Amino acid sequence: MRIPDKTLEAIGNRLAIEDVIGEYVTLKKQGNRYLGLCPFHNEKTPSFSVDSDKKLFHCFGCKKGGTLFTFIMEIEKMTFPEAVQFLAKKAGIEIKGETSADRELESKKNALKELYNRVTQSLNYLLLEKKREEILNYLLKRGLNLDIINKFSLGYYPEDPKGMYRFLQKKGYSSDFLATSGLFSSKHPEFFIFTGRIIFPIKDLHGNTIAFGGRSLKEKGPKYINSPDTLIFKKSENLFGLDIALPSLRKKETVFIVEGYMDLLALHTAGVENVVAPLGTAFTEEQIKRLKRYAKRGYLLFDSDSAGQEATKRTIEICQKSGFEVSIVQLIEGKDPAEILEKQGKDALNNSLKYSITSFEYLINMILTIHNKNSPEGKTRILQDIFPYIKSNPSAVTREAYFKELSELLDIEYSTVLEEYSKEKTYNKDNRKDNIYQIDKIKQDISPELYLMFAVASNMEKFKTVRTMVKYEDFEDKQAKEIYIALEELFRKDNNDTNALLFRIEDLKLKEQITEKITSGEFNVNQEKLINDSILQIKQNSLERKRKEVERLLRKYENDNSRREYLRELLEEKIYLDKELTNLRFRN
Repeated sequence: MRIPDKTLEAIGNRLAIEDVIGEYVTLKKQGNRYLGLCPFHNEKTPSFSVDSDKKLFHCFGCKKGGTLFTFIMEIEKMTFPEAVQFLAKKAGIEIKGETSADRELESKKNALKELYNRVTQSLNYLLLEKKREEILNYLLKRGLNLDIINKFSLGYYPEDPKGMYRFLQKKGYSSDFLATSGLFSSKHPEFFIFTGRIIFPIKDLHGNTIAFGGRSLKEKGPKYINSPDTLIFKKSENLFGLDIALPSLRKKETVFIVEGYMDLLALHTAGVENVVAPLGTAFTEEQIKRLKRYAKRGYLLFDSDSAGQEATKRTIEICQKSGFEVSIVQLIEGKDPAEILEKQGKDALNNSLKYSITSFEYLINMILTIHNKNSPEGKTRILQDIFPYIKSNPSAVTREAYFKELSELLDIEYSTVLEEYSKEKTYNKDNRKDNIYQIDKIKQDISPELYLMFAVASNMEKFKTVRTMVKYEDFEDKQAKEIYIALEELFRKDNNDTNALLFRIEDLKLKEQITEKITSGEFNVNQEKLINDSILQIKQNSLERKRKEVERLLRKYENDNSRREYLRELLEEKIYLDKELTNLRFRN
């Protein structure tokens, strides 16, 4: 789908890039730019820059950058048309020029959201009916209250497998649509998969229900089930409670991570709102990336049983790998937050949250229950088990602290710990380039042509003058040519929008370079001189290339009597080029 430039420009004018990106990243204004921690890679020092004037973002760490559309595509995992639709809706602008396939896909997504919102209301109504008092009483007995039940739109569906199907058909939903909704069994298309369960609606950041979790009160069958992935829901990316937790996350910049729905509701009942839960699976890198947009560190509150300990260990590993710092709250007073709330009340639950240990301490304590720290074999096993965790930590200072702690804990020399660590540590040259903590200090040279195009891209009005002084034919650099063509096309349309320029650049690496150069501000000072110097260098290079070619032809045909006239023309051309080069050098 080709979306008109005017539409893209209208969206860009209607939305402030810093406001939209600010919904995902905590930004702080510095001069005419906004800085924050990059949501696309792990960092502790802000290198993510947003230029509100140029309407661009760029990370000087991982080099990702581009327009607001690029950001939404990357952060929301959308295609370009989907990102345009997303931002157009936010800006209140109607998209024209969509393909029928685009419209059909968007229509299906909207229809699914409408369906899930309608089902949410119906299930909530069924729960709060008087004849569902036994279910309501169960939730109240677990320590919840009506405010929490309403806040999360909790629901219930009775033992009537086909009832929901009949209800939705009466509302006009087709069998084909319901079959792809994720609400009904694939084997028995009329069977509602959440029959006989308490329902927990899972919502997006805009408050739309996109999936459900269901808890059975029976001993038979799985206790919890979740919606399958659909057009509007990805289990590995979404988090329960994130929509409600968002204001508190942004304010406190910390997050409590619990295992399940009831644990999350228990914390909310106790007044703790910066809490989320995965959806029946182990935490994923995608979920951690989402949390890192709003929180700087996390606290894990998993069950104290063996399954909970293993889940804690896996989550520590994924957080460490993703550069997200976590501590562990050990719930001594009960198995999980929901149990503490039910048996001991809100005060006990709040008190239990005050004490946490580092992830290193937690893992060491786990390992010590397996190996004997007083035997040589046990010491070796302990070191082997903890070294992978230490190795994944990017901070040399932290690693040194861990080594010292291990030396004291195991009563062995510090040098011995380092020696054992060096045996475990392996180097892979091929993987070093992927290490996001290593800073590449090798600055690649760029051609004067590309440098000029970067300078003009940062102030597109300059192209009107530049195009009269250097032509496309003067360029050798392929990337510079690509920018020149895009600038020429926009010049003829009287369009000086940087976003429109980036839309025309197909080379993704080049797009990143353009945004990096523009947002760096290096062309904001002495811009006229930078452009003029580059033009002189380009013209000089172009003349020298032409002169070399003339000299080559002169040598080739110098003894060919049949080419005398051609040789005379070549000689005149060389004299002209020598004169032009002399003039340029004099100007330099």
